[in-house]
This record gives sequence, structure tokens and C-alpha cells, in this order.
Amino acid sequence: MLPISVVKTELTFRPDPRRVITKPFLPAGVEPNGRSRIEGILERISQLSDATVESTLAGTYGRFSSRHSDLTAVLEQGFASVAHHFATPGDLSTERRRLIGAYFTHEYSVDAAALSNPSMVAAPDQSRLAPGEQRFVMSLRAIGEGHVSSIQFRSGVVDAHGRVTMEPTSPRVTTARRNAPIYHRGVFITKLREIQAFTDTSRQVLELLPERFSLEALEQAVREVEAAHGKDQGMLQATRTIHWLASSNYQSTFDASSHISERVLFPAGPTESHGMEDARFVRFTDDDGSVTYFATYTAYDGYKILPQLIETHDFVSFRVATLNGSSATNKGIALFPRKIDG
Repeated sequence: MLPISVVKTELTFRPDPRRVITKPFLPAGVEPNGRSRIEGILERISQLSDATVESTLAGTYGRFSSRHSDLTAVLEQGFASVAHHFATPGDLSTERRRLIGAYFTHEYSVDAAALSNPSMVAAPDQSRLAPGEQRFVMSLRAIGEGHVSSIQFRSGVVDAHGRVTMEPTSPRVTTARRNAPIYHRGVFITKLREIQAFTDTSRQVLELLPERFSLEALEQAVREVEAAHGKDQGMLQATRTIHWLASSNYQSTFDASSHISERVLFPAGPTESHGMEDARFVRFTDDDGSVTYFATYTAYDGYKILPQLIETHDFVSFRVATLNGSSATNKGIALFPRKIDG
């Protein structure tokens, strides 16, 4: 085997605790008077005067707007998480609604602890480069508060002499909009069999579905089977497993105008609730010349790990899916950049 020459660069990637995303803050528990903590907070906000609401909200914007690309959307989303506690939420003023949203939102530093485990691929966009240069996309394992891992991105250029120049990193980060994908019935059944969860109940549910189905159709089939056969413990276990598998497969889409360093794939499915670890991206060229970027990564739910797959064409929209097969049980999976003998 020929020796590989390795030249260490002076580039260093360090964590930055100032880069934060927002997450819902929904405190559990009850107060001494028996009402929930959420209801107690809402009651105290309702007693604030309009002037106090406006001045407190102005202070919130002053402190936090520079850290988020659209703080108003964040606050409206925070309010939406508790809007069901109001009989007529539309009667609230815009200012009070957004202040409520602030109380039920908290920041999370996605790389407070470390940045590690990079992988690099040639970027989809190779325009505006000098001869011999190539633009790349780098993924990084970002380890945040509570040691929860997510996937971040950086970009840069390698010139004809091997010199690496990184593009500036945005001070802001954002998570993606998440949508359930269209599921394939055969693949769904295969995965249930692999985890030894293809029961009579799951068979009845999936028999009601076409070959390709949506999450809404799956939930409707579950309701029909439950209505026909009742809800015993075995059925509840089967339907919980079906929902677990469905929610482990999803689509994440970012604003295409955002810089790639702003995009963070943060745990969304139950299999990865405690981390998305060690993504290994590869630029895969199919037989027809089309290019897809795939990455295997380790999903961790706090108790066990599961290898999963990311698929993207542009690093804007990502499809996340569970892997099938007897080898999809441990860490260390990586993909070749093209098919071998079909």
C-alpha cells in the first residue's frame, strides 16, 4: 500500500456557547394550590398591566433578538405551545401573547461542550472558484448542554496547493421545520420484523394501508383497529411501537437563504432523543450520474444506540430514516461513494 502524506493545518474548531437554538419550556408539576405550574405562570402573566407587558416584552427583544434570526416567530411558537389553555386565545393582545411565548421558551447552547468528529464532502455548489479550487461541506458532531449531540455544518475551499480556507461561521443557528415523510409499507413491515414487533395488531393496521402512506393515514388505521378490537395491553404496546417507528422517520427542511453554518440537525425522533452522533457524509454518485449525499449516524435514546441514515441533495432538505438489515445494530457504518457490482 502506498503511504498517505498527511499535513496538519492550523485550523482549530472550538465550541461557542453563544450559539443557541430555542426549545419549548413546559414545566411539569403542580403548585401547592393544586393547579399546574403552567397554569400558575399564565395566571401571573394575566395580572400584569398592559404597560408592564409592553416594557417587559421590549426588554426581551433588546436582550435576545440579536441571537435569533426571527425572534417574533420564536415567541409566537412559544405561545402556540400553551394556547390550548385559553378558551379564546384570539382575545389576547399581540404583546401579551408574545410575552407568554417568551415565558415558555428557553435557549439551548448546541455546542457548549465540544465540536468533534468531522466529515467532508465536495459541496453541491462549485461556482465562482479559481482553477484547481474545490468548495467543501464539513459536518461536525456538536456536543451541547447535558451532553446531547447534534449535527452542525461548516463550509470552505481547498485550493490547488491543498491550502484550506474556511468560510466565516454565522453567530446564529437555527433548527429545521420537520415533516413526516411518505412511508413504504414493505419497508415498514421489514423493520417491525427485525425488531420482533410485527404482531397480529400491526399486521391488521398495515393491511388497511396502501403501499405508500402518510402519517395521517397510519394514525387513522390505528384508530380503526382499536375501535374494532378494543385496547388491551398487547394492542397498546403494538400501536406504541408503530408510532415509535413512524416518528423515527421524518423530513427536515431549512430556509434556503440561511448560511450553511446556521443549520443544525437537532434530535427530533425518539431513537435519537439523547443525541445524533458521529455523522459520516459521503457524496454518492448513482449509475445515471445523479448525486445524493448520504450520511450514517448513531442515534442514542439514553439507553441504546441505533444507526440511522440521512439523505440530502442540497444540504437544505434532509430525509432521516431508520436502517434495515442485520448489520444495522451498532456503530461504525459508512457508505462507499458508488455502487459496486450493482
